[in-house]
Amino acid sequence: MVRQVVVIGITGSSASGKSTLARRLATALGSPVIPLTMDLFFRPDIEPAEWELPSALNTDTYLAALA
Repeated sequence: MVRQVVVIGITGSSASGKSTLARRLATALGSPVIPLTMDLFFRPDIEPAEWELPSALNTDTYLAALA
């Protein structure tokens, strides 16, 4: 049996409801997967004022989690 996998990306500023939307979409679509939030991939040396910058994220770790 071949299973189709769909990846949905949601973007927006901090505290705009991205994680809430992702959880609701997963529930509505009957997804067996828990949404993967970018909050888990902030570099530890980043100050809160820099959280909106792409450089704040450890993209290598994020991409490895998607593999």
